[in-house]
Amino acid sequence: MLLKGKKAETSMVLSKARLIRGESVSKTGNWELHLDSGLMLGSEGAQKLYGIMGEHWSYDAIKTIPLPEYRTKLDSAVLQLIEQNIPYDLEFKIKHQLTGRNFGYTFYCRV
Repeated sequence: MLLKGKKAETSMVLSKARLIRGESVSKTGNWELHLDSGLMLGSEGAQKLYGIMGEHWSYDAIKTIPLPEYRTKLDSAVLQLIEQNIPYDLEFKIKHQLTGRNFGYTFYCRV
């Protein structure tokens, strides 16, 4: 049984390394929004895209990263995703938190 656990652990470590490498090469990231706690969990790729550190973020803090002119559109899209399962497929610009530069990204999200 101990051997199975070690193999599973090794497999998980390899999977995470592949995810990190894939995100790095493709310049992508992923995140989860937990509505009950208001927290977002982000991958290393998402951290690099946004220019923020750590895996756990406040949703309210993350909402300040897109440029202000996109806020209404983004809030509406999140509501439609949650209430009607309408895909969150948006293009918008963010201000990278480490460099201060503005970047345009296309974001896709499914429930």
